[in-house]
Amino acid sequence: MKLYSRLFTTLAASMTLFGCALSPTSSPAQSGNASSSVDPRPGLRKNYVRASGKELVGEDEKNILLRGTNVGGMFIPERWMCLTDCADLLQTINILTERFSRKEAFELLDIYQQNFWTEEDWSNVTELGINCLRLPISYADVYDTEFDLLRFDEIDPEELPLIRKKIREDHLSKIDAFIDEAERHGIYIVLDLHGAFGSQNGNDHSIDSRGHDWLWYPDALGEEFRKMNVELWQYLATRYRGFRNIAGYDLLNEPAGDSSDKGCVTSLTTKTQWDYFDVLYKAIREIDPNHLLIMESCWTANDLPNPKTYGWENIMYEFHHYEGGGVGEDDYQITSYANRVKNIVGADFGIPLYMGEFCPHASYEAWEKILANFNQNHINWTTWTYRVKYVNNEWGLYGISTSNEDLPRSEIPAILRGNDSYSEIARKWGEAQRNGNRKNEGLCEVVSAAAKAAIDFSK
Repeated sequence: MKLYSRLFTTLAASMTLFGCALSPTSSPAQSGNASSSVDPRPGLRKNYVRASGKELVGEDEKNILLRGTNVGGMFIPERWMCLTDCADLLQTINILTERFSRKEAFELLDIYQQNFWTEEDWSNVTELGINCLRLPISYADVYDTEFDLLRFDEIDPEELPLIRKKIREDHLSKIDAFIDEAERHGIYIVLDLHGAFGSQNGNDHSIDSRGHDWLWYPDALGEEFRKMNVELWQYLATRYRGFRNIAGYDLLNEPAGDSSDKGCVTSLTTKTQWDYFDVLYKAIREIDPNHLLIMESCWTANDLPNPKTYGWENIMYEFHHYEGGGVGEDDYQITSYANRVKNIVGADFGIPLYMGEFCPHASYEAWEKILANFNQNHINWTTWTYRVKYVNNEWGLYGISTSNEDLPRSEIPAILRGNDSYSEIARKWGEAQRNGNRKNEGLCEVVSAAAKAAIDFSK
């Protein structure tokens, strides 16, 4: 069965896995603006962040170490940590659209986002002394598209390019304003494509939790999804090439998949992903020659190539680390993180390194040692994450609580399980979310000390 019967036009193409069909010059996203020159843009920053050997340099060509947290959950709500009972963002959009309307679905999401991050939060992160926020976004933040059709299990690769995609200008203007506000507070942004067309890992945080990694399929369907993400990144590069407060473009969050087996989503980054990094690298560099490009591993240094193999320049490698366990297992956590640091530093890639996500399940004393190890080895870092449900656990610098230390289930919008009304969802994503914001004092103290610690770049 085709994706949807009302589309009748077909698209004929001859494709290879990463062939000339992905030529960046063919992307309509450029709108004639594929020049390598950078658009002038007012701003406080004079220089782009760039790689210089194993270090990053920023303003006035001074070495910097990016240290901060993720704005996880703002644009991509995850059920385990955010005020939602939906499996993923794609489901949330579709259910709200079915129950109310498309317009009201996005109104509710706007209410959620506006109350997720306010001026109070800018004061909070400024007080912490951090200099970087990693901002996860998805294709749903760029395009207003037919999300219900993208959730079909059977997708026709010939009809996929015909899905309507309209730029969400009003929404992107809010992201622009967020980046600008970060600049006014002296904080860099890492722009992270967390949810790609076709899902880069089959997980809920790719905004599609059904366990498919279509992006890596070695067929016409995978090829079409790869072309859609090239177009997406070319649009972002065109829009943001003048934003010097963006420290770098994080090309794909946790990209992992086995293109040789459609039924098997692996947790490894392999040559399949490296070759696609190269496609994205070349497509972005046609438009934006200045921004740092960030490439991720799942999960070790062994899962990334020597950058000289591809001729990549002005890049940074990113790693995530999560180790099971909990408070009381400090030595285990400290050792695990020390081994990961040894692995990625020992690979001697000759480029800056970045721990983009991590959360030691251990005491704050262990956190202190782990963060000190990152600083000593000049590893840039952003914790996962700024805020989660509940307070005083290791996941969030801040937590949402409306009743002592526990968030009542009644305050989580019942989009699926109870069919809360429009007004009730708006109240919970608005008033309840803001009123429940609480500081995790212990974690904030440790992260702030590490963020403010002096770094000796001479070592």
